Amino acid sequence: MGIEHIIADTDASELGIGYTPLITSGLEYLNFFGGSSAIGRNLAPGKDDGVVVGTPVAGTMAEGTTFRQTQNYLQTSVAHTGAMTLLAVGASVGEYETLLISNYTGGDIGMSLMMRTSAVDSQLLGSCIATYIASGGAKTLKEVVTPETIPVNTFQTLVAQVNNVDGGNIKLTNLSTGLSYTSSAYPAGSTPVISGNLRIGSGVAAVGPVSSTEILFVAIYSRVLSDDEVAALYAQIQTFYLASKAVVI
Repeated sequence: MGIEHIIADTDASELGIGYTPLITSGLEYLNFFGGSSAIGRNLAPGKDDGVVVGTPVAGTMAEGTTFRQTQNYLQTSVAHTGAMTLLAVGASVGEYETLLISNYTGGDIGMSLMMRTSAVDSQLLGSCIATYIASGGAKTLKEVVTPETIPVNTFQTLVAQVNNVDGGNIKLTNLSTGLSYTSSAYPAGSTPVISGNLRIGSGVAAVGPVSSTEILFVAIYSRVLSDDEVAALYAQIQTFYLASKAVVI
């Protein structure tokens, strides 16, 4: 007969816990942030690690890592392509726009998955995925904005299924609330206006006042995942965080 030892108030957040992603086809980047693991690591098999710029601040794995626009961020080697899926679990630390995954240059090129907050009441007004396309020689910003009101400092799981080519569209879903929004179809002859490799926690240029965001998890795919694949991916990470970190995402 064995003896079970119960140790009260023990923090097991730094213990190694296994995780194998259910969906690996097209996986370019995957990482859990926080804890003692290297911020720059990339858990996607066979893919390059990122480069840490500045000093992002790591909390526990239940708190994630705090990034700051253009100052403390992670530069990935993931190329901006015409078809992508971006998934991030993050919380807006303060006000204004916080970039989760972006390569926005401050001009009319780039792509951003972000959260927007109000400077008046510090409420998260919603999330946004924006990308530039070219059609008929003109460059156009296409974006989807979720008109939700959610308190800041609350983790949200956002996923953008981006197919910004002729006839495609953008679908943005807040998996934490279940609300989903889809753009109109892109016009004939449209192609993405490609910028540099994607960054986590920042773009190339700041969007409004420099702001910070806490990020728990990021997965980037170089293809558009189906709704069923997104649901399976979300269920897996949702279970991981609830079971091992007692965090609801």
